Amino acid sequence: MFAAAKRLWVIVALSAIMAACASPPPPKLPAKPMDFETAIRALTGNLLTQLNSNLPFLVSDEITVAVEPMIDANTAEVTMASRRIDEIILDETRKQFPKIKLQALNSKSAETAQYLLTGMIKPEQRGDAKGAALYYIRSAIIDLKTHRVVANTDVRVIDPNLDATPISAFQDNPMYTRDKRVDSLAKIVGTEPGQLADKGYMDGLTTAALMADGDRMYDGKNYEKALGYYKEASLRADGQVMRTYAAMYQAYRKLNRMEDAEIAFGRMIALGYSTNNMNIKLLFSVASTQFIADPDMRSQYAIWLRQIARFFAKADSCLNIVGHSSRTGNEAFNESLSLQRAQAVQNLMQKDFPNIMSRSKAAGRGWKENIAGLGSDDIRDAVDRRVEFRVVPCRDIAE
Repeated sequence: MFAAAKRLWVIVALSAIMAACASPPPPKLPAKPMDFETAIRALTGNLLTQLNSNLPFLVSDEITVAVEPMIDANTAEVTMASRRIDEIILDETRKQFPKIKLQALNSKSAETAQYLLTGMIKPEQRGDAKGAALYYIRSAIIDLKTHRVVANTDVRVIDPNLDATPISAFQDNPMYTRDKRVDSLAKIVGTEPGQLADKGYMDGLTTAALMADGDRMYDGKNYEKALGYYKEASLRADGQVMRTYAAMYQAYRKLNRMEDAEIAFGRMIALGYSTNNMNIKLLFSVASTQFIADPDMRSQYAIWLRQIARFFAKADSCLNIVGHSSRTGNEAFNESLSLQRAQAVQNLMQKDFPNIMSRSKAAGRGWKENIAGLGSDDIRDAVDRRVEFRVVPCRDIAE
């Protein structure tokens, strides 16, 4: 009887200690926009406090968290702001959570880290000021063993100087890389703690880590090593996507292997054709039918349009060539401008696609299908001043 009472006392005592030591749920972060650094430090503290509260009792070993660069929710690009977020998260973690060790997501940490921290940056449209720099940042931490979300939070940021410039691996990319993985990430950052993370996203983590390795090598101008990582990713089933071949194209181009670059671009076009995801990055100057004023990009556009024209000259399907504009100026002007942009691209392709006029239709959508929709007329809404291709049955062109 004495032994049973003693065991009961030990259980009660341990329960009391655990209750005393358990971290209370962190308070909800304010909905009011904060300046960039304050917001990211608050986001970090909130996420890692949630992580701490979910750790087993009396854990003494360090906790390893792989950090995936946050992407722009509109374009799926990693930007200079993403890099700055990583720096602030690392600094705040070192100061406030010394037991938690952060590692950049790479092919090693994807296999060895216990948790993954990921997220996305969503520029918000505001009607009260042109190009107002307001952002919604959502983030989550996932247990890499159980694939359950253990923490999530969001902050709103107002910062006129937030640098939305893509890092070089994305700035040189011939396409916008928004795909199913981006949609999966959007689900994850909205998943309540305790629930399973999106399966597709988790299944693709190793490939994403290889691409992240390649992007870091590319940004460091080590194009040969970058190409190696991109090739390795392309050998995986979930690496057979346009983003992989777009990255290989740009690495080959930097290595002056132009024949290989065109082959990679052709493979990218074939994949885009099969999925009707032809989001090639053909961007225009503000209020103009001229491509952006970047001589290097304009020379690449010539290659891209030649490849697309030759592919569709032999294909069974036809094309809608759709022009878009950013949200400035009146609606009628932008409808006309976007149509003229589509027609300009159609004309440029005619040399390599002689019957393009009967196999394609040019259309203008104005700002109706904006991706950013900010009306800032700068790099943040460059994606809105674009022309894109949509694969359609040829009967639709004849109608």
